[in-house]
Amino acid sequence: MKRNNLWQTFIFNWPAKVISLVMAVFLYLMVTFMTVQQREIDIPLRVVLPTSYIATSTIPENVKIIISGEDRAIHMIDPTSVEASVDFTFVSKEGVSAAPIVLSHADYPLTSEITIHVSPEQLRVFFVTSPTRIDGELEIQDSQENRL
Repeated sequence: MKRNNLWQTFIFNWPAKVISLVMAVFLYLMVTFMTVQQREIDIPLRVVLPTSYIATSTIPENVKIIISGEDRAIHMIDPTSVEASVDFTFVSKEGVSAAPIVLSHADYPLTSEITIHVSPEQLRVFFVTSPTRIDGELEIQDSQENRL
């Protein structure tokens, strides 16, 4: 008999109980996502270029980082402790090359509540062969031949 009463209590007015549960989950998710804030900061970009090629396209001086998380946590991050860099030393021919922008930061209390993204995520640059000077004359390095 005890089992039957428990089952009747559970089934009694079940549509209202299901709707209440769905609304509770929806309210929880809404409050959780509404407390997530974003902070956008421009930081300087350090670019490492190859020695034998010249970048002819414009390279930005700054990139935007987007810090998202709880409001109290994202303001604990010092923007000067985050550095952005991109390395093009792998370039071995003329043309457009792309490299990812890498973020590094000093030690700070990083929790799972905080995410940091960089915009743009990669940098595309057009490179041409670098001219060099030999005995006062300009020589352009070319992959097929050297011209004076």
